[in-house]
Amino acid sequence: MTLTYPSSSTREEKLKHAHMIKELMLNRYDTAVIAIGLYGSLGAGTELPYSDIEMHVIVDDTVSPRDFEFIWNDYKLEINIRSEQELLQAAKIVDMKWPITTGSLIRVLPLYDPKKYFERVKQQAIVTMQQLEPFKQLATTYMIHDLYETMGKIRGNMEAGERGYIPLGAIDLVWETSMVIGLMNRQYFTTRARTIEEAMNLPSLPNGYQALAAKVIQGSLEDVEQVYGWCEDLWSGLNEWCEQLGIAYKTEHVSLEAMFK
Repeated sequence: MTLTYPSSSTREEKLKHAHMIKELMLNRYDTAVIAIGLYGSLGAGTELPYSDIEMHVIVDDTVSPRDFEFIWNDYKLEINIRSEQELLQAAKIVDMKWPITTGSLIRVLPLYDPKKYFERVKQQAIVTMQQLEPFKQLATTYMIHDLYETMGKIRGNMEAGERGYIPLGAIDLVWETSMVIGLMNRQYFTTRARTIEEAMNLPSLPNGYQALAAKVIQGSLEDVEQVYGWCEDLWSGLNEWCEQLGIAYKTEHVSLEAMFK
């Protein structure tokens, strides 16, 4: 039996419910509300029939920030009540989720914004994107925390004969590389679903990325030997690319004792 939910809806239906929620927020919090806007695919105008409703509700200091996330009439609703400074501060930060979450700060559809608050947040996010060093530092962290470990798992499982892991490892390798590509191009992705496809079209890419990324998108990962070879090609290309961009994540030149100071 196929369940009827999640169910599809048109953009007009989603916006009708979004405006209902806006009115509820204004009635509940009254003059404490600074701005209300839609983010995610609905805010960007790229929603699909099964997309959810995601909303920023910005309030003054008389209201405590909180999150609401629930299913209502077969819709998934996510309503984030935030202080005025919280979103502005978020727009200044480059963190591990930056390539995915920054769109929620820049691509906002205002439903109530008399003081142009969301434009201020957008401009702050754009200023942050002009600063190269935080992006290089975070890319270095990604190489150490994620990509180095993932490639080690791919090689280790291949040598141990655990071939079932290799396709999964390839997907992880492509996803994590996509994050670093977004960081070093200082380009956020419009949606998680299109991250790999959008990363493939950015100007600065490591060799080997497009070949493996295309196979991941196609789901063509049956030939384990070939997939492993593509992983090795990407790993080599990624390290060459990092060297060209000045991302030095290895520390052989530093004594072990110095690492613990």
